[in-house]
Amino acid sequence: MASFFTTPRDSSSTSSSTAPPQTPRIKILCLHGGCHNAPLFKKQLTPLITYLKKRTQSDDVNERVPPCEFVFVNGPLLNDGSLSYSNLPSNSTPDNESSRRLNEQRMWFHEPSSEHTIDPDKLAGVDASLLWLSQCWNSQLQSEPYHGILGFSQGASMGGMWGLIETEQYRCRGLRFFLGVNGYVPCPPPDKGFGGVRREDHHKEAVLDIPSLHIYGLNNDVVTPEESRAVAKRFVDPVVYTHDYGHALPRTEECFNVVAEFLRREGRRLMEDYDSRILSMQAQLKSLEFQAGSMIARESEVNPPRALMAVIDRNAVGGWSGGRRVEPGGGAPCPEDFIKKEGERGKGKKQEGPDRRKRDKGDKGDKGGEGDEGDGGA
Repeated sequence: MASFFTTPRDSSSTSSSTAPPQTPRIKILCLHGGCHNAPLFKKQLTPLITYLKKRTQSDDVNERVPPCEFVFVNGPLLNDGSLSYSNLPSNSTPDNESSRRLNEQRMWFHEPSSEHTIDPDKLAGVDASLLWLSQCWNSQLQSEPYHGILGFSQGASMGGMWGLIETEQYRCRGLRFFLGVNGYVPCPPPDKGFGGVRREDHHKEAVLDIPSLHIYGLNNDVVTPEESRAVAKRFVDPVVYTHDYGHALPRTEECFNVVAEFLRREGRRLMEDYDSRILSMQAQLKSLEFQAGSMIARESEVNPPRALMAVIDRNAVGGWSGGRRVEPGGGAPCPEDFIKKEGERGKGKKQEGPDRRKRDKGDKGDKGGEGDEGDGGA
């Protein structure tokens, strides 16, 4: 059964309270290598995550890395014996005291030979993995979307291939960057499996126009440097970092700094897009506010409300902010005053109000108590 394994935000995640609160958090989906699993891969990346967390808290703005969250997922396939721990670096082999989760040998696809070719009878494993990863990725699009992929060996092979897929069922929508360690290009039979990606498509160059960082060892006897370079060639302007170690991510400050600088640049790009979206939303809100105000003004001019006795403006909410009527009892003006300019409100009524009442009283006496005309005042 495939499963998630995510770094806790209060410990292994590189998010930090000292980072600027407006800095977007980078969310990275991490894909382990063949015969590994999510908990083991997380354990292997802990030194890198710790280093990035320190850079997140740096006082130097030019050194500061944006907060990151690393989410680790298990491959849906169990090793069928096609690979063994002899294919892995010695320091990656779980010891006898490891938990069952650490001892599980998970895979993204089966490869029965050392040339990284795929058995035609087992291609379903690849499509099952692609479907599983697409579900993991797309389930977060509307809440906390992923921004990039970090893959090791077979995981880097999957991640590097994912961007080639255009089939809606397997697409990786919104992928912003790729970070591959000791990746390689698998060789499936033509037009079979791999989400509909044809064999010749795997060897096309400069077809993925997203930032990418590729790290591989020059003395790697599991995945050759040539195989890793083939993955890098798929991308436009890839960043390549090589080292003298084997099939591993070196735990050196130089290597960690390369990853940190790559993520810092991606964080800046994300921040620029984030600011642009905020400015765009603010402009849209102002436009809607203006349109709503214009519609209300036009409607009020054509059909003034009959019982409107209050206005809302910046100085008074729910109450009249102008002068009161002169007649005994005061009160807000009649509804017709609301559609007049402020300087015209109540004109001609303040002077005639008292005289009019006297005249009305006289009329009542002369006419034998006919009903008071009134002025409709509130």
